[in-house]
Amino acid sequence: MTFSYQEEVFDSPSRRPWNEVVPPKPCFYVLRHAESEYNIGNHDVFDAPLSGNGKIQASHLYGHFDIILCSPMTRALQTLQCSNIIGDKLVLCHELREFKMAKADFLPFEEVVKETWLELEERFSVVLDAVVKLVSLGYKVLAIGHHQWFKRFTNGELVLKNAEMATIEMNVHELEEPAVKIRKIGK
Repeated sequence: MTFSYQEEVFDSPSRRPWNEVVPPKPCFYVLRHAESEYNIGNHDVFDAPLSGNGKIQASHLYGHFDIILCSPMTRALQTLQCSNIIGDKLVLCHELREFKMAKADFLPFEEVVKETWLELEERFSVVLDAVVKLVSLGYKVLAIGHHQWFKRFTNGELVLKNAEMATIEMNVHELEEPAVKIRKIGK
């Protein structure tokens, strides 16, 4: 599979859209899904969709990305659908789905079997390998996922609110264990 990449060019920083953050090191962007039915107390639903408020939250999100990696869970997909985020390529990434611990974290046809922390951590390496390769090639990557996934992925350093975005800077030359620096993006 071959991708083409076009660098965004601005005449000066003052002409850069206000929401564009130009990080000093290679990074990827992470976005927690907007408010879901589970977040407002409806714990008896499979694959929790967005709440009405979540759809409004998502409508305030925007940006342009070369590649969007998105959890296949409804709340993540609806966050993207209700947003003004543009992606040149969308990849459904099952490794980004939420830690399987509540009914809302399972698809309607799945057996409810809770996941172990070790199983979740095994998914991290798949995503990290893909992101490191894409970022090192110059792609602007957004990963849309879930609270527990991002929190555990960053050893508790990153706790995102619903519809909150952050960047994770990486030293892509240290492929064994990339150095990570996290920066939340202001609203």
